[in-house]
Amino acid sequence: MNSKDLQQTIEFLEETPKIINREIKDLPVEILKEKPTENEFSIHEHIWHLHDIERLVSNVKRFAAHRFYLKRRMIIEAHYFSMQL
Repeated sequence: MNSKDLQQTIEFLEETPKIINREIKDLPVEILKEKPTENEFSIHEHIWHLHDIERLVSNVKRFAAHRFYLKRRMIIEAHYFSMQL
């Protein structure tokens, strides 16, 4: 994957939550968790997989930012963490 492809993927993934929300907001939970077949994922499971991918891309962007700053001899002074409640 080249940098242009990566940027397009990032832009698409940034819009994905809005698109998904619009498409599923009125669906009942039962529908969201229903598997089409035993070997297929439910809508709910697909959304969690997209969430995992988004976190991975976020880490790629962060790594690229760190590389940018470190190449310019900038110092990383702090790291921030969060906790899901």
